[in-house]
Amino acid sequence: MEEASAAGDLALVKKSFANVLLSSDGSIPLKDRVFPGANEVIRRSACLAAEHGHASVFSFLLDQGTPMTRIVVDAAFKADDVEFCRALTENGWKPLRGEVPLSSVLSSEVALAWALEHGWNPNLYGHNDLHPMTVAASQFPLSTVKILLDHGVSTRGTMAMHAAAFQAVNDPTRYEVLDLLLLYDGDVNEMEVDPKGRNRPQLRTPFTGTPLHHAIKAGSVEPVRYLLEKGADPMAPSWSGMDALRAAECDGNVKVVEMIRSWCQPPPDYESFCYQKEG
Repeated sequence: MEEASAAGDLALVKKSFANVLLSSDGSIPLKDRVFPGANEVIRRSACLAAEHGHASVFSFLLDQGTPMTRIVVDAAFKADDVEFCRALTENGWKPLRGEVPLSSVLSSEVALAWALEHGWNPNLYGHNDLHPMTVAASQFPLSTVKILLDHGVSTRGTMAMHAAAFQAVNDPTRYEVLDLLLLYDGDVNEMEVDPKGRNRPQLRTPFTGTPLHHAIKAGSVEPVRYLLEKGADPMAPSWSGMDALRAAECDGNVKVVEMIRSWCQPPPDYESFCYQKEG
């Protein structure tokens, strides 16, 4: 069955499926009406059909009761074809928050648009989850981020700006992502959610704060300059109470410190600490 599914031979798949049936009663769960071990073979066959682009085979196997596990859904999205997505919903699957594999749905613009148009709402992920907008802004193409934005997914309450600023050090395309986020509802000075208040509490550090704090942590002048040019406030505090200048001083990156100093005028009583200028 697996070889036939990979080859797209629907007639042979149907014949192989009939050979593993103990009962043709569709009201009985598939695992209880096939020979022991056959349920796993059928699942693998469905995934192979999706991997090789055979929608008719994939739909047939789902119609017979193949459990729509995350592995099967993942394979359907990776197929990058709306026919595979349609087969999921025709068999009762719904794109709810916990049922959508982020990596595969974000990797396929076809699947992403389909999921958003069929009830998937990334805005429900909240502050304490790995938000799809944050993941997309961090590592996926500009077009993926735009699909999310065009379907009403907000950057607010996510770490999309923070993630893109941090990743810009190694991926210059993140600057285009940042431009796009700001064009919609991105806030260059948005504070991330208090690390201590998350489902898995984390430490407050000099770098848990605004996108600028995250850019400083990345250790390069360019994303820091970009954010400052876009209006980032170098005196905004992190969750540990450190403004960007102090955070940069603690990080010890001389070029970043000098860049921030060139953009702001610290108060007369401002005292540098954790940092001593080279030379």
